Amino acid sequence: MSKFPIMFTDVEGLIVNTLWLGPKDSHSTYSLVLNRDIAINTPDGDRAFEATQEAVERLYELGLLRGDRLKDAAGRIYFANLKLTTKGEQETIRYRKDQVKLKQELADVIESSRQGTEETERSDEKNKNR
Repeated sequence: MSKFPIMFTDVEGLIVNTLWLGPKDSHSTYSLVLNRDIAINTPDGDRAFEATQEAVERLYELGLLRGDRLKDAAGRIYFANLKLTTKGEQETIRYRKDQVKLKQELADVIESSRQGTEETERSDEKNKNR
């Protein structure tokens, strides 16, 4: 039976990348929201908190994160002391490699498109001068 790779949402990708880049840092649902430059206790902050917490819970459910489950003063559940598990580290390495490959493929497509556009323009110019 083949194993399909885990596909991260944008928020999940930001989370695993943040944890990867700061392995000794203390991370929580709140710090991950603040890393996105969104103020807490605002409508945007509440939406960002919910999206971040949902992403953390999915990553936790997949066995990619570990941490402490806590409750804040408003009664919301959040996670603190977040760390990647060994499986999380493996998936993050794969994700980061895929991102590098995707960026290179995108750059190649853009370059190919640029070259095609230049060829079309040259051809149009030749036909125009006939």
